Amino acid sequence: MKRMICILLTVLFLLCGCTEQAAPDKKQETQKIPALPSLQGYDFYAGFGRMNITPEEPVPMGGYGAAENRISRAILDELYVTGIALTDKQGQTVLLLNWDGVRSYNEVQAAARNRISQETGVAIENIYIGCTHSHSCPEMTNNKVESAGRYAELVVERTTACAVNAMADRKPAKMHVGSIEAEGLNFVRHYSV
Repeated sequence: MKRMICILLTVLFLLCGCTEQAAPDKKQETQKIPALPSLQGYDFYAGFGRMNITPEEPVPMGGYGAAENRISRAILDELYVTGIALTDKQGQTVLLLNWDGVRSYNEVQAAARNRISQETGVAIENIYIGCTHSHSCPEMTNNKVESAGRYAELVVERTTACAVNAMADRKPAKMHVGSIEAEGLNFVRHYSV
């Protein structure tokens, strides 16, 4: 069962990554949440969102352990928050959001979940925020550097917009699940899996 859920979530996040991207230099718009159409033979509603969360100024880098207060100097790749909104036939909605980041900071996550709940009506306990765990991403809770706080505010704002856009994008959907054995495909450090 856990394997099935992991496969499903992986596929959903991959699909979410395939949605149209907003150009980093253009203002990213938040959509309005429309009424849902009839399911007409579908299983549930699914919607996807994606927003750019690349810092707009130099920020402290996370994931370096002892190298505290290491400040970013350039941008190699844009960072995004991706989101999926799933609503069942009874109207119960869950939001699954994922940051490109080293970890999901509790205080930033709590602020985003509260704001998302206020703007979408989705219960806080139905909002999940995770991260990619990249060690080349910004720190959001470094109290010694002001830009970290500003970056955390940007992430909360754009995570909320991503969630609203995922809610606005919901359409009737069906789910199909399958699995396949792929021997020797994974490799973890020095050990084959």
